[in-house]
Amino acid sequence: MKIIEAIVKSSKVSAVKGALVKVGVRGLTTMKVNGFGNKKAEREIYRGAEFTPEFVPMVNMRVIVEDDEAQRVIDTIVSSSQTGKAGDGIIFVGGISELVRISTGETGEKAL
Repeated sequence: MKIIEAIVKSSKVSAVKGALVKVGVRGLTTMKVNGFGNKKAEREIYRGAEFTPEFVPMVNMRVIVEDDEAQRVIDTIVSSSQTGKAGDGIIFVGGISELVRISTGETGEKAL
């Protein structure tokens, strides 16, 4: 099993979710996050004062899939969130050694 975490622009969350559902993803988790990377935050005006935010608001989307589904999910996230400009986000992929569904006690891929 793989865990795929995609940090994407807030404006792309609905598009990514819709695309993931279309390719068969049955569940995902989202979290609002703030961070910085290669693209720096743009200057903003708040109550008449101009400033540059220290962090950029993004959304972390997390999904766990079977190994053979991982590349399709990654490709789907990229195609549904990519604008071609800096700041589109990043995807992390890692392995899952164990998974347990709390309600049923099922483990492994059965718990997905």
